[in-house]
Amino acid sequence: MPEGFDLDAEQAAVGARLRARRVAGERVVLSPIAPAPGGLRLWGMFDCGETCWWLPVSGEPAEWPVVLVDVNGLGWQPYGTSEFLDRWLDARSPSW
Repeated sequence: MPEGFDLDAEQAAVGARLRARRVAGERVVLSPIAPAPGGLRLWGMFDCGETCWWLPVSGEPAEWPVVLVDVNGLGWQPYGTSEFLDRWLDARSPSW
């Protein structure tokens, strides 16, 4: 991570932006934003504005899928971690 990057602050900012869109009546990602139990946990951001989240589906982090959320929170796509890394490293996503 870049020096001075604060993942918790970034997650709070992205979560606040998505919640504001939902309050305004706009459609956004359906999963709750962490730290609520079962919510998504931010772990990365692309230059294009898409965000990468862990979805804690169990007590074992190795089982958590990766969820990609577009910049406006309108679309999201879950991937297994291996599939996500394979697609990312092969540049097989249109927006990465």
